[in-house]
Amino acid sequence: MAAAAHEGQTTAFPETPYIAHPVSVAGLVMGVFGCTDPEVVAAALLHDTLEKTSLEAEEIREAMGDRVLRLVLALTKDGSGDDEARWRRLAEEGWEARLIKMGDALDHLNCGIDDLPHRIESAGRALELGFSEEEPIRLASEVLHESLRTAEVRLASILTPG
Repeated sequence: MAAAAHEGQTTAFPETPYIAHPVSVAGLVMGVFGCTDPEVVAAALLHDTLEKTSLEAEEIREAMGDRVLRLVLALTKDGSGDDEARWRRLAEEGWEARLIKMGDALDHLNCGIDDLPHRIESAGRALELGFSEEEPIRLASEVLHESLRTAEVRLASILTPG
């Protein structure tokens, strides 16, 4: 469903089919963070579809059920442009939605240097979502924290050459 929805879309850096991003997020959720709940993995695969494709919420509900739709909606920008409200809303969500967002932020750290400052800021915000004690959240916090430090070092080395 995610692959069909993102058909023809590409990422900017490196230019690859867009579906590589949600597949990577799902892989992080499952393989690195240890969450094998199929509905959480499905939501990770679909997390950008309502924002970036013509897929409709009802189509997700019909194919995947209410829980998957609820997780996807939790990760979907509401169109208001109010980032602070979006982060507050995410902090109030269950650990599964927060876990997917942490995987999303982690995957986005693999970006071009022009996007890196914004991605570092977003990853820092996502790290704040790791406040609960579930094992996948704990693992996500550890991995995201280390990757964030690596990205900050990468940015600093580029900004202060020699």
